[in-house]
Amino acid sequence: MKFIKTFENFKINEASPTVEPDVKPDVKPEKPKIKPRPSPIRREKPSEKPKPKANLKKATAEEVSERFLSELKKSGADIKNYVK
Repeated sequence: MKFIKTFENFKINEASPTVEPDVKPDVKPEKPKIKPRPSPIRREKPSEKPKPKANLKKATAEEVSERFLSELKKSGADIKNYVK
C-alpha cells in the first residue's frame, strides 16, 4: 500500500506543468565587484635608500698603460703581440 501511494504522488507531481524561468538572452547577471587585496610587499618605495657599493676613483690613461705593462712583465708575455 505504501508503494501505491508514493506512485500516485509521483504521478501527481509529474503531471503539474513545469514553469520555465524568464531569462532574456542578452542580459547577463552582473558579477559582484571584488576589490583586490593589497600586496604584502610594498613596491612603491624601498624601506631604505641604497648606499653606493664603492667609491672608486677614475684611472687616467697613463695609469692604465703602466698597469698593462706591469702585468705583461709579470706574465712574461711579449709586447709585440699587442702592438700592430
